[in-house]
Amino acid sequence: MIDASGSRRIGPPVTWTSDAPGAATVDPSGIVTGAAAGSATITASAETKSGTATATVQVVKFAAVQAGAFHSCGLTAGGAYCWGNNTYGQIGNGAKANGLAPVAVSDGASLVAISTGAVHTCGLTATGAAYCWGLDYYGELGAGATGAQLCGSDASACSTTPLAVAGGHTFSSLSAGWEQTCARASDGSAYCWGDNSYGELGNGSTASTRTPVQVAGALSFTSIGAGVIFACGLTTGGAVYCWGNNTAGQLGIGPTSPVTCNAEPCSTAPVAVSGGLTFTALSVGYWHACGLTSSGAAYCWGDNDGGQLGLVTTDTCTGLGGSVGCSRAPAPVATNLTFTQLSAGSFHSCGLTSGGAAYCWGANDDGQLGNATTISSPFPALVAGGLTFAAVTAYGRWHACGLSVGDVAYCWGLDAWGQLGDGGATLYEDHPVQILGQGTVSGTVALRAARVRRGVMPATPRSPSLHPPAP
Repeated sequence: MIDASGSRRIGPPVTWTSDAPGAATVDPSGIVTGAAAGSATITASAETKSGTATATVQVVKFAAVQAGAFHSCGLTAGGAYCWGNNTYGQIGNGAKANGLAPVAVSDGASLVAISTGAVHTCGLTATGAAYCWGLDYYGELGAGATGAQLCGSDASACSTTPLAVAGGHTFSSLSAGWEQTCARASDGSAYCWGDNSYGELGNGSTASTRTPVQVAGALSFTSIGAGVIFACGLTTGGAVYCWGNNTAGQLGIGPTSPVTCNAEPCSTAPVAVSGGLTFTALSVGYWHACGLTSSGAAYCWGDNDGGQLGLVTTDTCTGLGGSVGCSRAPAPVATNLTFTQLSAGSFHSCGLTSGGAAYCWGANDDGQLGNATTISSPFPALVAGGLTFAAVTAYGRWHACGLSVGDVAYCWGLDAWGQLGDGGATLYEDHPVQILGQGTVSGTVALRAARVRRGVMPATPRSPSLHPPAP
């Protein structure tokens, strides 16, 4: 141990104790773990010396949870919490250290909605004001001026705390993507900001901007989704329009594209997804999107290199120096299941049935399908554990999360940066694990402990995307 003078000493070990283990326990190494709401005095003793510190434990109850590329976030009645990778400040707690369990977002108490993107996060207040934090390399925080901090080994512009989105707009929903962010205004119009190299802001140009610009076309949207250098919106009439890069067929408009952006097929303004389908819900992922019809039938289009469209495809899309399996038009997910919710991720997708059963499909190298295996599946596989979900989110690059009908949040998949929120005990979990800080929950099915796999990052399906910088 180190004494007061800074010298290393070899001597009797430090003894750690808690005066209220019902609230917080402490292990022989001094790691404090919350057990229930309350406070405990932690004492460290060595020889004749001792010191104390008070640990206060709060139990959170999530109303919503979202998986991002390398981190996750959730909303409670008291504010926003995030956990996982924090290289670019995307957790929003004013620091850059990764979080293995939920930590409160600075000034996040007023947020009533949250959207977790690649390496940035955004939220809305009850009055419709938007705030974003994390990486600001492309202007995706929308604050007008560049984020004042530098983050990551590449010293990119960032903000570790929420910044107000410029322009004074009132939004009803928003979607943090990878290089850009999009939002729906209260009148149904859409705005986007950030990188526009491939027309992903939808305003008819390829000029990037750090302030919101209105999406062209005078369309009225009910929801907006931002992916990787493309975005889509669902209109009040049930039609889906997409804009931006179309290298993997993610615009869903068939074999041809309106224009070329940086030598790649694209559209700088919204174009209608082909097929004439009427959708009631839309989810936009990494390089693909999915829509839900009124009958509960699921359709997906775009990149299918991991089986994330939920069917086997034979088409190939080439560009950005790569080649992927794909579908250039909406194709039905190969299942007899009917869904009430869909969530498109990076190389996997998930859906929720009316009975609250969660199913996922696509790549599964790190257990992101949650079916207690690491076997990939191009068809929906039941998430293990016998849980009944109220919502499921798959936007995580290698993980997914869900909120049970009892408002208990779970995550599964890769845990390399603590994005599962369970303390980071293993590299991955192939079934749902409860996020820390929610108290003890009974009545769920116990599963075997996930296998710990050590070594390099997971092998993932090849994608032509060049963005954004990895944590």
